[in-house]
Amino acid sequence: MQRINLKNGFRKNLPNFLLLIFTLMICLLVFEIILRFTIQKPYGCFLYEKDEVLSFRNKPNLSYTFKTNEYEVVYNTNEDGIREQEGFRFNKKGGEMRILTAGDSMTYGLALNKQDTFQERLEKKLSAISNKKIEVINTGVSGYGTKQTLDFLKMNLKDYEPDMVIFSFYNNDVMDDINYKNLTIEGGCLISKNTGPLKKFLYFHSRIFLLYQSSKDYLIIGVKPVRNTLYKIRKVLVSIGLSEHAKLKYPILERQETPEIYLSWQETLNNIKGMDDLCKENSCTFILVYIPSRIQVNPLFREDYLKRNNLKEEDFDFHKPPNRLRQFSKENGITFIDLQDEFSKLNIDDSNLQVYYSFDLHFNKNGAEVFSSILLKKITQLYKTVP
Repeated sequence: MQRINLKNGFRKNLPNFLLLIFTLMICLLVFEIILRFTIQKPYGCFLYEKDEVLSFRNKPNLSYTFKTNEYEVVYNTNEDGIREQEGFRFNKKGGEMRILTAGDSMTYGLALNKQDTFQERLEKKLSAISNKKIEVINTGVSGYGTKQTLDFLKMNLKDYEPDMVIFSFYNNDVMDDINYKNLTIEGGCLISKNTGPLKKFLYFHSRIFLLYQSSKDYLIIGVKPVRNTLYKIRKVLVSIGLSEHAKLKYPILERQETPEIYLSWQETLNNIKGMDDLCKENSCTFILVYIPSRIQVNPLFREDYLKRNNLKEEDFDFHKPPNRLRQFSKENGITFIDLQDEFSKLNIDDSNLQVYYSFDLHFNKNGAEVFSSILLKKITQLYKTVP
């Protein structure tokens, strides 16, 4: 008799249940429509186009405005797909000094308007003290590692005829050299070939999913009560063996190096050597710059991050990448600039000069300004006088 009552109750409430589901679907649909007017697709769906050699490259003739909670920037590219207003291929004039900058998003100036990039600031500084016409060209491509950068230079260096090439190395370059072949352009977006079909569908078609993807990081990092609760839950799960410890975003900072990272480092260094050799073949000066991450230059941030993630500082060597690059540069006669060392000399943390955004990993305007000043000093030292 009780089973009959339960069945009858289910049948009686089925219309209400279906109405609830229908109402939720309508609400989600309305919410999705609203978000399509307020939430942008990721910049990876606008900045790139497919390239047979480089896998992907900057989209030419781009004009795209991107907004976050921290900044609003405009990304423009010329007909060659570099972040410049005019073309520089095949048109160098006598008496000009031309500096070509190459690398990833730190070079491209992601999260910065063009006038705030280190290239624009360096060009103004050099022009103010030089009798020559100075051109500092931004050929950076967000997501490039050393292999793609080397291939780009092989394809384009002679066309630009630079007197100097500045390559900016960031910690993810080693991993980019491993992973870039797994990236492809699909549906106009740069996406991993290993992305599952459901996630891929949501990525392309659902603004609700994109809102979730963008807001989860903010909740974890930016809202302290939520962040602390999630860290405590993870700590409990780790203690009972149901979860792994958190890991730093950049495995090259770990003292214990995996065979994969070791081999990728060797390829990365060979690619950097290839850039230097290419520059020598074309009578230009090559400069290697190391750009540190926030956790390397901000002791308070590092201490807090390691503590809340239950990580031990002795498991990491935050000077390992620049030390390796410095030794490599010394052995191969490459001019090397260590921004981590330079930032320490400037006492950036002690003077409360913040050079990174709070949530975005890239330089803010202060970071680009400091970077340009350090480059100016190094360039004038190289030439012994104003070039």
